[in-house]
Amino acid sequence: VHRRFPEGVPVSAVTGEGLEDLLARVEEELPSPPVRVRLFVPYRRQEIVARLHREAEVMEAQPADEGTLVDARVREDQLGWVRPFLAEPVSRKRRLSG
Repeated sequence: VHRRFPEGVPVSAVTGEGLEDLLARVEEELPSPPVRVRLFVPYRRQEIVARLHREAEVMEAQPADEGTLVDARVREDQLGWVRPFLAEPVSRKRRLSG
């Protein structure tokens, strides 16, 4: 079987041997859960709001006096470009499980 599926992880159904390796591989392969963020994006940077609509899940966007307040779900790899606009710090409590 391993010759046919070299990327596979062998697991014994009888002894359970290899189960830890399988769980580690599944964790590596699954995408990170989305992170819920609350952002304030100044009107002069509305390209960020447009990018959020294209690449993330915008749950709510409200105009404010000097910009847009946005509640969104972003992937871990998107935190870098949204971080300058965080209205609240990201916490583990705001990480979503699904």
